[in-house]
Amino acid sequence: NAQMFINGNFEAGDLSFWNIANTANGQTALQNVVQYDIDGPGTRPTNYAAQFNVGQVNFNSGVPEGIELTQTLNLTAGWQYYFDFDWAADSTTTSLLNFEGGIFSLIVNGNALSTQAAGSINAGQIIYGHVTGIFTPTTSGSYVVGARIERPWTTALTTPLQYVDNFAVTAIVPEPGTMAVIALGGAFFAR
Repeated sequence: NAQMFINGNFEAGDLSFWNIANTANGQTALQNVVQYDIDGPGTRPTNYAAQFNVGQVNFNSGVPEGIELTQTLNLTAGWQYYFDFDWAADSTTTSLLNFEGGIFSLIVNGNALSTQAAGSINAGQIIYGHVTGIFTPTTSGSYVVGARIERPWTTALTTPLQYVDNFAVTAIVPEPGTMAVIALGGAFFAR
């Protein structure tokens, strides 16, 4: 009965079922689904991945901005959810170092559970990563889950591309004794 991401591997060839929102001063110059080897050369066949080109709208030194890519999932109180996704930062420029390829965060209701930054990326370099986070909701209901992709500079022709793929969730159901304690706690607060 665990909630799953729909089109979490972008196998539909598009961004269907995903919501894309800019951060306060963020934007993306691209938002596509393309064939891309998100796991590194030769590890798996090339599959679909979401492609972005994020950054600030107006330059604000050192403040990461970009987009949030999310879905609404129904989660159960007391269950432990393991969320994860793969990312890549790809510098397609032929001559320039960029001081940040991309900052990738796993978010629930706008709060980051886990973050990885590509860091400095050389011309023609690709950096790969995997973000994992654990979340245990205190109440059952709808939660907005996904990725925040940011950079602390404006977008330009030399901005690296960011890719995300393979969004997954695994739910761990607590033992019956733990569920009884949660139910008693809920009854206490209701009283």
